[in-house]
Amino acid sequence: MRLPTAWNQIEAALAYSRAMPLLVIVEKGLKEEGLLERGYNWYVQNVEPSPTALVSAEFNGIFSSWKGKVLSFSSTASPTPQAKSNVGDWTIGEILSGLKPAQLWSFLAALAAVVAGAFLVGAKLHGH
Repeated sequence: MRLPTAWNQIEAALAYSRAMPLLVIVEKGLKEEGLLERGYNWYVQNVEPSPTALVSAEFNGIFSSWKGKVLSFSSTASPTPQAKSNVGDWTIGEILSGLKPAQLWSFLAALAAVVAGAFLVGAKLHGH
């Protein structure tokens, strides 16, 4: 049995999770499983690994359709915070959504400590 590399699954899953158009080309004879098997909302094309496979009418039609979806996606997709080169252009929401749960809790705890400290300082200054 011939198995594809796990990276095929990982890369396809990353693209799928971001609603990016998928072009799935599987070498004939490889085990089809997960994102490499038929029956989902993308087309899986099985090909023999040869230069002639890339000039067939079927391949060129599928490639042209995928290319159109990519161009449409790229013109409507908003850039991810990581795609923005200047951190100063990120919104608070983009920053917070990029945090891992432990980082978010640490941030919230630090924010609560700052607010509590400011409250105590204000209370001491005003004699309460």
